[in-house]
Amino acid sequence: MDGHRQPDQQFAIKDCYYPGVVIELAYPQSFEELQCKADDLIVDSYGNVQLVIGLETGNKKACKISAWRPDFTRSENEDTVAMKTIIEQDIVRDKDGKLKPGSMTFQLQDFGMNLATTYPDADLTKEIVLHYNDLADYLAKGEDLENLQPPPRPNLRRRKQSPLPKEELRSEDEEKFRRLESMPFARSEAADSDYLGPEAAFDVAHD
Repeated sequence: MDGHRQPDQQFAIKDCYYPGVVIELAYPQSFEELQCKADDLIVDSYGNVQLVIGLETGNKKACKISAWRPDFTRSENEDTVAMKTIIEQDIVRDKDGKLKPGSMTFQLQDFGMNLATTYPDADLTKEIVLHYNDLADYLAKGEDLENLQPPPRPNLRRRKQSPLPKEELRSEDEEKFRRLESMPFARSEAADSDYLGPEAAFDVAHD
């Protein structure tokens, strides 16, 4: 995303530059800092970030949830985007660990702008319900992982491999890579399932 703000977690859709739904964690930040970051994410994306879910944790067992959306207005022939609050500090779990009933609802269309064009047959009004008790369960599982203790240290001496010295490329290697760089497939991303790597690509090119 543009600007200085980066989300803690985001749900991005293919071909959408901005994530539609963002999750922010406030630990140990204050609610005001969380709210300020949500405002930056929504406004700086020109409303393309359509939902920011904020979770406050760290105060003993307490957990609170808030949510914000863009608010579009038009006045004096000017369009403006601001942020509006839809949930403010609902209690998911109190400081004694007691769960509170509740839920929040959003839709598939919140995950990206203009999804109807990309997915014309999808029911984008389909609702997603986030129940607070499910959220509290996820938090409890995460806390259990944090409380795990490392296993006893085995009676083994650790020996790490020394880094290999850097070697200069031979002249023929340099020429080979210059030729590879001029090939379109050599500039393919490594994530591509057909990517062979420079050495394999060179061999294929000369079969």
